[in-house]
Amino acid sequence: MKSALSNLLSQLNSWLSPDSFSCVSCGGRSTQLSSAGLCSPCNRTFPWILEALCEVCGRYERCYDCERRERTYFAMNRSVVVYDAAMKNLLALYKYRGQERLQALFVEMLSGAYDHFQMSVDVITFTPLSSTRLAERGFNQAEQLARGLGAAKGIPVVPLLARIKHTEKQSFKTRKERLGTLEHVFSFQKDPDFTPREGLRVLIVDDVYTTGSTLNECAKVIREGMWAEIYGLTWAR
Repeated sequence: MKSALSNLLSQLNSWLSPDSFSCVSCGGRSTQLSSAGLCSPCNRTFPWILEALCEVCGRYERCYDCERRERTYFAMNRSVVVYDAAMKNLLALYKYRGQERLQALFVEMLSGAYDHFQMSVDVITFTPLSSTRLAERGFNQAEQLARGLGAAKGIPVVPLLARIKHTEKQSFKTRKERLGTLEHVFSFQKDPDFTPREGLRVLIVDDVYTTGSTLNECAKVIREGMWAEIYGLTWAR
């Protein structure tokens, strides 16, 4: 009983302390958080991708998708964390359950990965949603992450892509279905305030990289509309 009371008082003191902060992931209180706003336990347990075995897509193990792909239109992709069950649940809180406070966490994580992998680009864009999906969700998570990253790095964000065909969610499809349903889904979108120049380095931001089919198709469409070197940065893979 005494131990339980002591723990309760300690917890209350932590919450009331002006030097105590709330972890953006678990909500627990801590006197010290990482730059991404994570407490030490969360920071240790996140499945960070710190090294890429596949130089193309950034996979942390041998990548058969890249080996089988007939042509790759992007120069490189990198991702922040492994898309395990915990990360899938965390992303779902942001995308489907209104936990918008997680946006700052995801942006900070992307910003850290951008620096860690020594990326350098001239403009940032994002994977677009169809009007149907946008109406369902109310926002495009890829756009929010791209704009947050652009603000953090001082890089312009330009919507270079439009989704002209609605498709079912990629997460519900097999690898073969993913590869066969993205042709003619995206179109290049000109921005009156943006003038392309030769040798431009463009970063496409998205939340999850699975087979790379979405990123590859987006890169293909951009390269058909302008001469550019395309890179990808996703929160998870």
